[in-house]
Formats: sequence, C-alpha cells, structure tokens
Amino acid sequence: MNKQSLLLNKPTIIIAAYNEASVIRDSLKQLSSDDYLDSYQILIVCNGCTDNTEEIVRREFHSVCCHSIKKASKALAIRYAESLNPGFPRLYLDADVHLSAKDADRLISIIGDKDTATLMIPSSTIVTANSTALVKSFYRYWYTTPYVKRSGYGAGTYLLNALARRRFNIWPELVADDAFIRSQFSFNEIHLETSIKVKVKAPRTLWSLLK
Repeated sequence: MNKQSLLLNKPTIIIAAYNEASVIRDSLKQLSSDDYLDSYQILIVCNGCTDNTEEIVRREFHSVCCHSIKKASKALAIRYAESLNPGFPRLYLDADVHLSAKDADRLISIIGDKDTATLMIPSSTIVTANSTALVKSFYRYWYTTPYVKRSGYGAGTYLLNALARRRFNIWPELVADDAFIRSQFSFNEIHLETSIKVKVKAPRTLWSLLK
C-alpha cells in the first residue's frame, strides 16, 4: 500500500520527511491508529533522505502512502504531494510533531465544518526537558509574544480547507512555510484551535535552534 492511489475525496495528512529516521516511528504510531484510518489518509513524501526514513515507513506502516523525491526540499515535497491531488481538508504536519489520531480526526472535523476559506492552527507544547537553559528561556519568552497569543504557534502543524488552498498557486521554496501560509490570510480567517495541542521536541542547543 506504499504507492496506492489516494482517494480524492478523503481528508489527507501530508508529511514532508527529510532524514527523520529517529522520530518518524513515534509520529506515525500515533497517527496510524486503526480506529481513525477511515477518517483520513496519510501521505508521506521523503525528500533527499540519506538515512532509512523511507525504508521504515514502507516496512512498518503499510497503511501510509509513501513517495519519494531526490531533492531535499520541503516545498518541493509538498508540491509533489499536492500534484497527486489528495483530498481535503489537508493537514500539513512536520515529521517530528506528535499528534494523536484522535486529535487529528477532531481537527479535520472542525475545519471540515467551515464554509469559508480557513487556515486552522492548533496550539502546541514544546518539550524542552533536554534543552539548554538558553533554549528554554527563548521558548518561555516566545510563548508570551503577541504574535503567538494572537495567531498561535502550531509548531509545523496547520490545516487548509479547499477554499483556503485556492488562495495561492504553488508553494514557494521557503524554509518557513508556516509563515508563508499565515501571510496569505487575514486574522479573521485564521482559526486557532486551543483545545488541541501538538507536541514537539525543542532543539537541544542554541546553535541548533538558530539553524
């Protein structure tokens, strides 16, 4: 089922994965629950991987649709995923983000009820247990900023309904894809879903954070 045909009318979780062998299992174990796979499909595009990310997905997660491209580029991976014409709503998720199948289903259901162009962003929890004091201080301050309080910080997680996706043509080759997405919508078109939190592991060092 690694390259099965995607269902055009089925909500889709899109994951662009680059050398994510150390985290992809944990992320997919939560998302690929049999109780919710009737509700959505998972599409992973491995891009420029030099580790065994793709092998792990194909060998261990048969319900996940796995494709690959040669160039390491998140934007190109998302472009490729969308060229397969998967269904809506679309949930774009970083490979190192932890989101339960139950919460993914809830997010998709909530945005699916919207009849206007909507960008949905869940809240997030940054796990800093293994981070240095400077990194911890950064995130403590970051979560107090007006930007985060007003429009959220989904930590690499956002959803678009079909009307919202028509707002722009193709993904630009940017690193900060979530910042680009926010720039396409007014404040009133951004739905911050505070009842659901994704979990992501913070960088360990300040240098890793800066990169």
